[in-house]
Amino acid sequence: MLITTIPLNVFKEYDIRGHYPDEINSQFAYLLGFALMEVLPPQNIGSVLIAHDAREGGPELAKALYNALKTRVKSEHIQFAGLEHPGLLAVHNIHKNYGLIIYITASHNPVGFNGFKIYCDSLPIDSETIKLIAYNMKRLADADFKFLHYSEEIFEQPPIEEIENNEYINALLSEPDFCQEKYILKIAIDGGNGVAGLIARELYEKMGHEVLELNCVPDGTFPNHHPDPSVPDNLMQLRKFVVEHGCDIGLAFDGDADRLGVVDYQGQIIGSDRVFIFLIREMMKFYKSYSDYDPAKPVHIVYDIKSSRHIQREIEAAGALPHLSKTGHSNMMQKVAQIEGALFGGEYSGHYYFKKDGLILNDAVYSGFRILRFIEEVGPEAFEHLPHDLMVPEIRIPYPRELVKGLLLHVKDSAQKNLNPISFTEIDGLRIEIEGGFLLMRPSNTEQKLTIVIEATSEEELCKLLDFTIAVLEDHEERLKDRAIDLKDLEPTKSKFGPH
Repeated sequence: MLITTIPLNVFKEYDIRGHYPDEINSQFAYLLGFALMEVLPPQNIGSVLIAHDAREGGPELAKALYNALKTRVKSEHIQFAGLEHPGLLAVHNIHKNYGLIIYITASHNPVGFNGFKIYCDSLPIDSETIKLIAYNMKRLADADFKFLHYSEEIFEQPPIEEIENNEYINALLSEPDFCQEKYILKIAIDGGNGVAGLIARELYEKMGHEVLELNCVPDGTFPNHHPDPSVPDNLMQLRKFVVEHGCDIGLAFDGDADRLGVVDYQGQIIGSDRVFIFLIREMMKFYKSYSDYDPAKPVHIVYDIKSSRHIQREIEAAGALPHLSKTGHSNMMQKVAQIEGALFGGEYSGHYYFKKDGLILNDAVYSGFRILRFIEEVGPEAFEHLPHDLMVPEIRIPYPRELVKGLLLHVKDSAQKNLNPISFTEIDGLRIEIEGGFLLMRPSNTEQKLTIVIEATSEEELCKLLDFTIAVLEDHEERLKDRAIDLKDLEPTKSKFGPH
């Protein structure tokens, strides 16, 4: 079989992701293995760890990747963990120190997608490295190399070396915990038919709580709902379940268990920014519990450009230093790793990044663990006392990437004339701060879309920012003439208002 075409659209800012099997298939995985060895020489890597989530094609892709890698890396230096929770891989890596970890997943994407998250020296590879991989895959595919003519029938099946759950669970439960009297919680978990179901119940029960499960059997067809807890519709089943069964809290996970959604005891969705506030309070308490805690030593917490204004205030109120980052798991993990004294970081998307034993843990099961540590001490009613503003749910509209720079210049100019802005932040798109809220516009890193986030202290301020957004986009569309922009998602309907 000859590989002739590489779909370049699958190479994203943070990872590789595309349609399975039309774009991402065993041929692609096989060639990826060779390209990785060109970009990341084996002598610099040492050992390799491969695993996959529940999606269709995971074992097939892992098998092809393994057979390519073992042409350059001794097979005894390649561990294949099979179907696994990535948080467990990260904790396992604390002791093993793999030079390269490849996790086969399309994260929160719907059925019909698969892909690869690649970590070198415990951190995700950056966008420049992904571009180099794409270049080398195309170069190899364009050449008529003998190794590109292969038969899957002769592929060696990699032996599965499972990692015990206890390694992960014991590492978490051994962390300091000085709470004397605890609430015994009744917890509902929605695994989204992803890999969280492999470990979440066992961990939370060993904390001493009662756990009820929803959709916790891994199933790559995701028969119950799309595995993305950041979308409110995907939490409907959990919300009803929490109320019907009298649960104190509900936790929801995406396909590869790195994104967390939270529902309170009343079945109300707790927005990611409010979850982040809980985690700031919990992690500062946790940090101060260490015997070598030094109050004179600065603590740093990272947050992304989409985050609520309450996040910076909460970080400062907790006695830590806030650091703003570009959106995206690669950007966030790199930022948390680079800042000496960084405790953890969080994103609007529901991803949280914890510095643990020198590594960065992007694990929603661990995020849930820390939330439960906080709630078991203060009680489930604590959610009612969190601050919140009004926020339009994140809007994503089709928009050509090559036009975004011109649009943002136009938006900035118009804002200076019409919004009385306090400040502009341009590290990732354009964020405009006004007295009553903020507006963010930025290009998506994974699609030809414009992402818009709006937060305000009142409905009046929210309508002002929303009306400005519609007007400035319509004005820019008129200037472009032949470029149609779909604005239907920006209609200022009442249903979009309310606490998130």
